[in-house]
Amino acid sequence: NNESNKSTIFLSSSKELGLDIPALLLKVLVQFNGKGGGKDNFAQGSLESRFAEEAINKIKSEIRKIFIS
Repeated sequence: NNESNKSTIFLSSSKELGLDIPALLLKVLVQFNGKGGGKDNFAQGSLESRFAEEAINKIKSEIRKIFIS
């Protein structure tokens, strides 16, 4: 794997929302053979760049599910 073909995603939220940001990010990244981690309201991860846009859209979808339900 060439590192230049990797993208990094950073995700954070205010603590008041009580979201498990590392779990949310990892739930999406594993679908693209990505990896990541973090703590509380901040996480970062990496995946192949060709999947970045789709992963970001899935993250948005997961966040919508949390607030709509």
